[in-house]
Amino acid sequence: MLSGKSGAGKSTFIRLLKRGDINNRNAILIDGKESVDKLGKQFIAVKADKKLGTSSNVLEQITGKETLIEMSEEEKQKLREVLQEVKLDSEKIETELSSKDYNQFSTGQKKRLSLAQALYRTTENPSIILVDEPVGNVEDELIEKQLKSIIQAIKDVGAMGIVVTHRVDLAQKYVDKHYYIEDDGVMREKKIKEKENGEIEK
Repeated sequence: MLSGKSGAGKSTFIRLLKRGDINNRNAILIDGKESVDKLGKQFIAVKADKKLGTSSNVLEQITGKETLIEMSEEEKQKLREVLQEVKLDSEKIETELSSKDYNQFSTGQKKRLSLAQALYRTTENPSIILVDEPVGNVEDELIEKQLKSIIQAIKDVGAMGIVVTHRVDLAQKYVDKHYYIEDDGVMREKKIKEKENGEIEK
């Protein structure tokens, strides 16, 4: 987990990972063997609160397939599991994804659809998954569930996940390491330890 005050440089750090840093050549080590300037095609970046576009139907934006007919049974099952995770598991939702425009969904559904895209994409088996503010503007009762779902999805595919979030209180329950960008601009690791009651503290 990466955290810090607004303007501390969290998004800049993520941008450097994706696009490279001319001042630090070959500073990124991938899978313990390859030193690179930037992550290249080794990563996917997801933002759960982003708005899906209207240039293609919602199903294609989530799965890459325009219709359910184009999807394999494995892909359909994966989609159903993701929709269940984000509480969009009604009987008609799969059909609506390929027939309704994104703007025809309610505000709450739009946020869940964006999260569904993020969760579905974690199955593409990248080495690194970058998640910028995974909870975004969602109702409080969904925040912890979303964080847990995204982090678990990253672990399930065996990738390294970098989660940028301001909800430190919730995210630290599920991450293995926590880095914080201090006021002086230096990124330092903060300890995560387990209390006797099983909760996690910094």
